[in-house]
Amino acid sequence: MSSSASSTTNSKKRTLQELENQDNDEDSVELEAPLPSPAPAKKRKLSTKESALENLNKNDTASKDHDDGDQDTNENKDDESEEEDDDLKTDQKQKQTKETKEAQSASPFKICCYNINGIRAAHKKNLEQYLEEEDADIVCLSEMKATLAQNPCNFRGYQVIWYECVEKKGYSGTAVLSKTKPLQILKGIGCEDMQGRAITLEFERFYLVNTYVPNSGQQLKFKQRRLNWDKAMKKWLTALQLKKPVIWTGDLNVAVLDFDVYDGETNKQRAKSAGFTPYERDNFRKLRDELGLVDAYRHFYPNEREQHYTFFTARQNLKKQNRGWRLDYFMVSKTLINIVDDVQIRRDKECSDHVPLILMMKDPNEALC
Repeated sequence: MSSSASSTTNSKKRTLQELENQDNDEDSVELEAPLPSPAPAKKRKLSTKESALENLNKNDTASKDHDDGDQDTNENKDDESEEEDDDLKTDQKQKQTKETKEAQSASPFKICCYNINGIRAAHKKNLEQYLEEEDADIVCLSEMKATLAQNPCNFRGYQVIWYECVEKKGYSGTAVLSKTKPLQILKGIGCEDMQGRAITLEFERFYLVNTYVPNSGQQLKFKQRRLNWDKAMKKWLTALQLKKPVIWTGDLNVAVLDFDVYDGETNKQRAKSAGFTPYERDNFRKLRDELGLVDAYRHFYPNEREQHYTFFTARQNLKKQNRGWRLDYFMVSKTLINIVDDVQIRRDKECSDHVPLILMMKDPNEALC
């Protein structure tokens, strides 16, 4: 009894066994107490032993109440602690979600457009290293001048879609490298398809069209080929836009504005050059306006006249003299222009006589949901 009583006087939480022992001890105290005298009905003075037992019972009851209070307090503290843990976990989860969204917004969806003037020659000029550094989501290449079997590059992390020219060896051809598997791959537009000049990829929210537009040639000897192409291209893009927004890119072989050629405003004979003839420029403008396409570069840089060239003839080192042409484009549907962030020209790259053009935007597959 005395050992049980001493264990209950401390402030620690009591076990179920201790509570049961306490009940047994209290029963024992009642049995040991003497029966009251029948007469006279006087309150008997308790003996020292009995008084001690009564005080002990009072202390034991008070201690039990104190322990129960401690237990309730501890349970409340445990509940509060659990609530704090839950709040902490929620805060951490929200912080991680925010950081993930910020990281995604900090890394834009990038499409690279690059006429490489021959995959084998560009490989020797560190094309593969540049593409790894650029790390674009989609890479649109033109003028491959090789079959897929002749490709010396290892395009790690990309699905490679290759469309080679079968009409003439070492000529024309296009390719698209994509980190995302397209829903559909379409090759050709119903014109000059034997030369591998157009690849269309369907994605969830948009179409991507990579083209290497036929040049009208020296003295415009291929003028009719170009006219046929322009007509077929307009029909092709019109059909696509009825289904989804379009991003049309590649070497489009036309300089639209006078100052899109280094001497376009001063050289009266320039209008006889392929890519700057009235019929090529007029056809391009009509296609753009009737289909409602936006020249993404000019959307951001409408008056740029010095750093906008994407092609420099290799002869006479014209790049250092800044005597170039703007022939490479991103033409996008109006519904896409609001998610385009920028268009950049990688003028310092030397893999080709063209330079890379980079479209930076929010991922259309997410932004257009």
